[in-house]
Amino acid sequence: LVRGFGYTDTGEGGLFADTTGSIFGSDIDKLATAGVTKGCNPPENDRFCPDELVLRDQMASFLARALGLPAIVPPPATPLMAIEDLAFTGAFRLKNGDFGVSNINYAVGALAYNPINDSLFIVGHANQSAVAEYPIPEAGMQAAVADLPESADPLQVFVDVLAATSDGNPDSLDRITGMMVVDGALIVNAETWYDAPADNTYTTLVVPDADNLGANVGGFFRLDGAVHAGGYMSPIPAAYQETFGAGYLTGWSSVYSIVSRYSVGPSLWTFEPADLLDPGLSPGDSVTATAFMNFGFSEGRLGDRAVEYAPQGQAGPFEPASPLWNILSRGRYGFIVPGTRTFAVIGSSGGLENGIGYKAVQDDGNVCGGPCPYTAGDSYNYYWLFDIDEILGADNVYGPRPYDYGKWSVPYDDGGANKVIGATFDPAGGVLYVALGDAAQVGTYDRPPLILTFQVSP
Repeated sequence: LVRGFGYTDTGEGGLFADTTGSIFGSDIDKLATAGVTKGCNPPENDRFCPDELVLRDQMASFLARALGLPAIVPPPATPLMAIEDLAFTGAFRLKNGDFGVSNINYAVGALAYNPINDSLFIVGHANQSAVAEYPIPEAGMQAAVADLPESADPLQVFVDVLAATSDGNPDSLDRITGMMVVDGALIVNAETWYDAPADNTYTTLVVPDADNLGANVGGFFRLDGAVHAGGYMSPIPAAYQETFGAGYLTGWSSVYSIVSRYSVGPSLWTFEPADLLDPGLSPGDSVTATAFMNFGFSEGRLGDRAVEYAPQGQAGPFEPASPLWNILSRGRYGFIVPGTRTFAVIGSSGGLENGIGYKAVQDDGNVCGGPCPYTAGDSYNYYWLFDIDEILGADNVYGPRPYDYGKWSVPYDDGGANKVIGATFDPAGGVLYVALGDAAQVGTYDRPPLILTFQVSP
């Protein structure tokens, strides 16, 4: 090092007590004067320890000092999102009326943002589960729902896409669970609302031209994971695509009847839409999806009390339900928040005050048709936030737990009575669109959803 870097200054000489008389003493002093070595016994550093071996880490320090290499400052850790990072920016109504085969009253509410037209696809009335495309108006902040901006007529009227495939609908799927626009195509996931034997295997269809609903619809296809995976879909941010080995995620939770067939907690699977858009794919073919988080009924639910409720005939109130996940919890939409390591899921839950009973007589005298909270108003919009590092590092797919979860009070939700029924994320604009069931009611009998907008600013 002395010869290689041309060090000549010995300073005052005799800098180390244990190098006096050494034939290398002058060279050692030159290294010390140049700041390459600092001695071996900090903080005094009055010895050089000339007979000890130079280890790899010590040599690295010598070279870094000799070359004047700057200190490496590690990049800041990717942050976690807080629910407060979803900033409400307004709401709007969709034009109601009979358009095509359906309307938006009592809507299923699954959404898909279309960046080509700056529009929303929405699943309308649950009786038809048909799809229409609406233009997006400027959102407003008016207090009265009737005063909020309303969209123009649909760009495409409601079409029964579930009945549009050339090979029919082998599993009689009747409820659309998620949609996403990719490369000009509309991908649609669906299930049977009441699949008692839990034997549905078909999950997905493809509208190859999103501007022409109902034309040349392909499917149905079998997504790996079936109903555990075939629900909400969203893009994976570029920063995580290599880590997950895919560009998109899909997932679902126990939303409809027969809880044992579901992921009892929001799931996260990855897939490539290109596999679905492959012209060589035939109806009935399987499409690869990979589970990173999945809470199977038998394998491992999200919490020990995830399916608890009081039996029919037991009088309430009951033990408060699990706030982590319970039989009333619904994860309706999940997405990875760009610039964070958060997988965010929004939906609804209930029974946190006075518990849940099966076909319970509620405190207002209402008799429920299935599990419901004893207290009639004990229902809320809800969120679950997961750390991607924990998801990736978990020993199994049912191991992750949310780092934060709880009630999510949003405008126009009437204290939680108007539930989150769907959502979609525009990554380019950082806008989350959320459908609130029945919240756009302005008449006696109409029950359309209201669309809320949130700016995602972690």
